[in-house]
Amino acid sequence: MLLYQPSRLQSSVIERHRHARPYATVVLSGRYEEAGDAGRFKVEPGDVLLHRPFSAHLDRISGEVATVLDLPLPLHASFWPAKGRIADPDELVRLSQTDRRSAAGYILKEFRAVCDDGEDIPDLLAKALAGVEPPTIGGWAEAAGRTREHVSRAFSAVYGVSPARYRSEARARNAWQMIVAGDASLAAVAADAGFADQAHMARAIRSFTGTTPTAWRKWAQRSSSRQEPTGEMAVS
Repeated sequence: MLLYQPSRLQSSVIERHRHARPYATVVLSGRYEEAGDAGRFKVEPGDVLLHRPFSAHLDRISGEVATVLDLPLPLHASFWPAKGRIADPDELVRLSQTDRRSAAGYILKEFRAVCDDGEDIPDLLAKALAGVEPPTIGGWAEAAGRTREHVSRAFSAVYGVSPARYRSEARARNAWQMIVAGDASLAAVAADAGFADQAHMARAIRSFTGTTPTAWRKWAQRSSSRQEPTGEMAVS
C-alpha cells in the first residue's frame, strides 16, 4: 500500500511547475505563498490547498521551513474552492500513514473553504484572466489606469508567467473541465470556452494535457460509473 509522509520545504522559490493529477497540500508547519492558476494564497498551519488537474503554480518559502503533506484526490474534488482549512491536521497525518483513501475522504469531509482574494494588480488580473470571458491585457490595463507593460511586468514577477500565457492555459483548463464533467458536444464546448473553433480547442488541449479532447471525453464516459479514489487519469 502506498503511504504518504510529510515533506519539508526549505526557504527558496520553487519555480512555476505543473501537476497533471489533482491533489491536496495540507500545511502542517511554517508559512509560505503560492501563486498559481487559482490565484495567490498565503498559507499557514491548518490550511489546505486543493489543486486541480493540470494546475500550475510557484511557491515562495521564506524564513522558517514549511512542512506539508501532499495527498492525491479524486477528480470531483478539483471543482471545489481552492483554499480552505481542516480542524485536525494531526488526524489527517495519522490516516495518511495507514489508509490513503481514508485520508483523502477525511480532507473532503472536513474541508472548509475560506476566501483569500488578493487586491493587488496581479491578483485582480489573474482572477479576470481565469474567467469565462477573459479580457485583453491592454484593455484590462487601461481600465485599471495602468500601462500594458507595467501590468505585464508586475504579473510575471508574481506568477512566474506572462498574462497571455496564463490566459491561454486557463482557457484550455476550463475547456478540459467542461469536456470531462459534462456531455455538451465538443463544438459547443469550444464555443463556450472562447475558442475560434473545435480544431483550435483540440490543438490547445492536446498541447496543454498531451491528449486530445476526443480521448478525454471517452475517458470521462468510461469513468462515469466509478469514482477515481486516487486521482488516476490515464486515458490509454
